[in-house]
Amino acid sequence: AAEGRYAIPIASLNKPSQLLLLFGLQRESLPFIEFSSNNVVAISSVTVDELNTGIAMEYVRPPRWKFDFIFRYFIPMGAKFEGVGSYISKSASGFEFMVGSYYFFSPRLAMGLSFQNQTYNASFDYTYSNGVNYPGTQANSFSLFNIVFRYLFQTAPRKTP
Repeated sequence: AAEGRYAIPIASLNKPSQLLLLFGLQRESLPFIEFSSNNVVAISSVTVDELNTGIAMEYVRPPRWKFDFIFRYFIPMGAKFEGVGSYISKSASGFEFMVGSYYFFSPRLAMGLSFQNQTYNASFDYTYSNGVNYPGTQANSFSLFNIVFRYLFQTAPRKTP
C-alpha cells in the first residue's frame, strides 16, 4: 500500500506526547477469487483508492525513540479490477488499528516494528465473462507484524526524538 497523510495536532498530552487528527489517501490491492463459467478458480485483485481519517497518539522518548498508536476509518473512492469478469463496488468501508515503535537515526530517517490489523467490507456486482451478474459481499481481515523503514517529508524539519 502507498499512503500520503496530513496530521493536525489537536492536543498535547504532556511534553513528549501529542494527539493527532489524521487525513489521508491510500491505495491498496485486495485479493478477489473468481470462478469462471466452467468452474475454474482464479485469484485476481481489486486495487482500491481510499480516503481515510483517524486519530493517532504519539509518544516520544528522548533522545531517539517514538511510539505511536493509530486508529483509522477509510472509505474507498474507486476500485480497479484486474480479472476475467467485471467488478463494480457498490459500498465499502474499513477500519485499521496500528501500534508501533521506531528508532530515529536522524530527524527524517527511522526504522522500527509495528503491528497492524485491518478489516475491510465491501458489497459489489460481479459480472462473469459470459454476462451472468452476481451481487456479492467481500470481507477481508488481516494482521501483520511489519519491519518499517521511514523517510519523512515534512514542511518543517522534525526535532529528533
